[in-house]
Amino acid sequence: MIRNLPVLCGLHSRWLREAYHLWPTGPEVELKRFQKAVALETETCHYCRGLRGVQHFECCKLLPDPDASHEHHWVQILPDDSEVIAIALVLDRHSDISSCFHPAYRCESCEAVIQYFDAFAPNAFLHTCPQCGTRYRDADPLSEFCSWTCSQSWHAKYWEERKMHRTPTEKNYVLRHILTLEQMVAKATDEIYRERARRALEQLRSRDPDETVRNSAREAIARLSGQDRGVG
Repeated sequence: MIRNLPVLCGLHSRWLREAYHLWPTGPEVELKRFQKAVALETETCHYCRGLRGVQHFECCKLLPDPDASHEHHWVQILPDDSEVIAIALVLDRHSDISSCFHPAYRCESCEAVIQYFDAFAPNAFLHTCPQCGTRYRDADPLSEFCSWTCSQSWHAKYWEERKMHRTPTEKNYVLRHILTLEQMVAKATDEIYRERARRALEQLRSRDPDETVRNSAREAIARLSGQDRGVG
């Protein structure tokens, strides 16, 4: 569980959530490394520095909720079919956050429009947590959960449900992924990647609800054990 984070602006709170759910579950030392990366990532952010009382920038003003009378429900503004979608890496000069995908959003209720890189005042937006139902406020208009505990619980349940209802295409992807993990263990030069791949294989072997996937992971582990012993 992530704890003792520095004060973050709404943009970096969102960046942290997105990055964290892509970060492989691992030992405490990896989580500490991730938290250190978060701290370094935010050292140059104008908004974070201002909220921490370190340095204020006249170029950066935290915005208010465009309509504080209700809880917003934001949807992406999709381009017309006639428009050309240009995909390019954009760096926000105030937060130093970069993204290839930075859409605008419109509230379904009030038609207010916000941009991906807009930064808002602390507790500007009202939300309802889908995991526990708590009403809470924070600075990220796209925030989803009231706590890290609720976020982890919801995502764990979501992925378990996805496993139980895989399409044939999704199942084939997982089986190919097992072969990729096996190659990572056998050939990766950095021990941290080999260890992550080993843990992922072990988790699939022991916890996946699909017997075919469990057997495939078990066979991959057996092949790797044979290589370690010089067999085969």
